[in-house]
Parts: sequence; structure tokens; C-alpha cells
Amino acid sequence: MTWRPALSTALLLLVQACSSIDPQPVEPARGRGNADIPDTALPSARSSFFGPRERKPEQDLPAPGAPREENLREITLRNLTESHVALDRSTLTVGADDVVRYTLVVTSPQGARNVSFEGIRCDPNEWKLLALGRPDGTWGKPRDQEWQKIENRGYNAIRYTLAKEYFCDLNGAPMKDARSIFARMRQERALRDSRPD
Repeated sequence: MTWRPALSTALLLLVQACSSIDPQPVEPARGRGNADIPDTALPSARSSFFGPRERKPEQDLPAPGAPREENLREITLRNLTESHVALDRSTLTVGADDVVRYTLVVTSPQGARNVSFEGIRCDPNEWKLLALGRPDGTWGKPRDQEWQKIENRGYNAIRYTLAKEYFCDLNGAPMKDARSIFARMRQERALRDSRPD
């Protein structure tokens, strides 16, 4: 048959053509494991559908003025029912560094008042004490100014509720601005008030 020599010649040409191609390194498969993802990825973003986000350089912003009663907005927290917790509406900001900054006022049943200026990073879930309020309305520098993991226990449950229910969206980014956060607070309050006791 005359087609066999032609087929052999075609196969020989194909093998020669393939041998001249330089092999390219194969990129590791990105499956369920995360060992192939660079260490620069944020821990909470390694398994994110949206991929890791770069951490923006933190801004060094001054503490705001002392909180005024007319600016305080009380918020309801699930794991802290005895103390009254309020945010100073005038100090709530979402920075260009993706840090949500706010002044927190916590008043115990006995009347003791703690004022703090804080920041929350939604991705990863961290919070930082930026300044401590003094009775005379000035601010003091806290001893520990490191970012800490947000946990749903003890006094830290305040930050957990703020981050989970108000400050952060579902993909780990902060809400757009203070107006968006307050709108979400109003929505949550309306839903809570509409539920039967």
C-alpha cells in the first residue's frame, strides 16, 4: 500500500517539529491545597474565592477629638449585654489603607467609662488599639500597639461583632464608607426589632 510510507514520513516530520519546541515550566496547580501560594498572601485570603489582597501601607492618622454625647450611637452586641457600647459617629472612617477607624465608648453597669480609638482590618481579621481616652478628654498612647486577632470571646467580642455585622462585607473587604456602615446598622436594627421575642 502506498499510504504507509507517506504516513511514516508525516509522523517523522511531526516528531522533529515537536522536539524543537522548548518545554515551558508548568505552573503549580491551584487546587484545594495552599502550599503553592506565596507566603505574602494574607492568611485569611489564601482560600478566598477572590484571591489574596495586598495589605496597603498603614496610615499614621491623629486621634480625633474627645467623644461628645450627641455623637454617640449605641450598638447592640450579642455577647456583651451588661455594658452599654456606643460608637462616636463623627470619628467612624474607612481609610485609604482599608482600616476602619472609630472611637468606642463602653460604659459598665456601675458607670465606669472606657474610651478608646481603634482600628479594624477586615482581611485578615485584626484590630488595633490606637489611643486611650483620658477623663480630661485627651488621648494617651497605649502600651501595646500591635495588631491582634479578633476573637469572639470576652471583651474582644465587641470587635468581633463590629467586624462581622457592620464593618466588613462578605468577601473580606471593608464597607465603602461610614454612611454604608450606618445604613447596615439601621438595617440590622430593623431586622432585630421585627423578630418576635
